[in-house]
This record gives sequence, C-alpha cells and structure tokens, in this order.
Amino acid sequence: MNILQGLASVVGIKRPLRPVKPRNLVHPLQAFGYRYAMRLLDLLVNHGLLDADQIQTICDFGAGTGGPTLALCDFFKCPMRNLTALESYAPQVRMLQALLPEAQIYDGDGLDWLSCYHQTYDLITAFMLGPDDENHQLASHFLNEAISCLKPNGKLIIGSDVATMQGVLSIVRKMTELRCDWLIPDIDAVLPVTVVIAKESDPIANNGCENIILPEPVVIKCSVPDAQHRWETETYCLSTAFEKAYLQATIDAFIFQAPEHPAIPVMQALLATA
Repeated sequence: MNILQGLASVVGIKRPLRPVKPRNLVHPLQAFGYRYAMRLLDLLVNHGLLDADQIQTICDFGAGTGGPTLALCDFFKCPMRNLTALESYAPQVRMLQALLPEAQIYDGDGLDWLSCYHQTYDLITAFMLGPDDENHQLASHFLNEAISCLKPNGKLIIGSDVATMQGVLSIVRKMTELRCDWLIPDIDAVLPVTVVIAKESDPIANNGCENIILPEPVVIKCSVPDAQHRWETETYCLSTAFEKAYLQATIDAFIFQAPEHPAIPVMQALLATA
C-alpha cells in the first residue's frame, strides 16, 4: 500500500500536493517536525479530510520542540494567539516559548489542560503521541479528553509510530460514536501512521476501523547513557522509514546541542543495524 492508497477508499485525489517550503529552522528536530507536519496536513486537506477554512483554534498536545506546532500555525494561517501548545518537559517548553512567542504555552500535564477546556478547539493534534504503557492508558485518556474539547465539526489528528497507533486503533474501535479516517503510509514513506477523528451524531455510526491493518511494529529496548554516563533503558520504534528518520533527527539534535554526548554513538549504532 503506498501513501495515496492508504486513503483511496475514502476520497479521490483533488489536486497535486504542494511542495514543502520549510522555514529556516536550525534545531534538527524542529526542522524535521515542521517538514513532515506540513506534508501530512497538505495530504489530509488534499483528500478532503480537513477543511482549512474551518480551522481557527488549534491545540497541539505534546508539542515537543515545536516544529509541527509552527507548521500548524503556518499551514492554517491562524493568528499565533489562537494556538495552544501543551508540553511538560521544561527544556522543550523554553524552545516553544522562543519559537511561538504569541502562542499560549502550557507548561504541565496536557491532560489536565484538556480536562478544563471542553468544546474549545476546531483542531487538536498529537504528533508522535507517546510513549505509552502496554495498556495504552495515555492514548485512552488523551482520546477521551480531546474528543470532549472539540467544537462541533472539530477534528482530532493523531500521528505516531506503529506501536503507539496499534494502541490507538484498539481504543477507537470500541468508540462507535467516532468517524475515523486512516492514513497508513508505505513503510518507505517519511510520514507517520495517522488517523483523523471526528465526532458523529449517529451513536451507531461505522467508525471506519474494522478493516484497518497496521504494519508489524519493530520495538527495540536498549541501554543509553545520559550526560553523566548513567545508563537507562530507552525504547525506540523502528518499524518504518518515518520512525528511522525520527531517530536520525534525534541524533542530529543531540549532535547540535551536545556533540560529545555519550548517547550519540549508542543511537547511531542502533540506527545502523535497523
């Protein structure tokens, strides 16, 4: 299945995809996230799964270093003040504040934020949702809170690694009040497995998940040292070209910020054998 066949049963192609013109972002993870988010959004609009003219208020859950968040602002041409970015890791919060000075940046648990803002957003996104436990508790809590925060006709976009999206699929299959349109890229495409979710007024609506088959996940756990050479077990998902490119961008970010960091050769060796 190629990148377009993943959506072929939903709608036809409307127009050629636009070339991505990335901003001049220096941080490798920001630049990588910006490029893939712009490409993904263009693909979803191209196939009629998003109406760009209807998107005025946006919330990005787990915004990280902010590349996809900035892409949301640029793609939908919405004022930065209409954008909310949720992130709990302090160094990344500082990056978000520098990158998106007029946006609302929440430094804390994004689930706490979502629990207070029901029917607020036209679009909620979670790019690279996770990591999650084996019971998919994060995905389950996020889905329930995010759906409640959507305005009527609002959309929720989740894009992540195959292992995480298997958990998302298992959850949304049980939520019959949702419409789910899946994008399952070819394993060689540098785009994540993605689902676009909308609330349905029909309580027994077919949610579009019955025949979805995801690739088999490749999940690797290995020991990685921190800056003080303390070893910790980290989990890496390397099922697709996107997941490998994400790890490469992570390595590039380490080299950019701390070129002598002891984790770099460990991650490089992992990527070389993937």
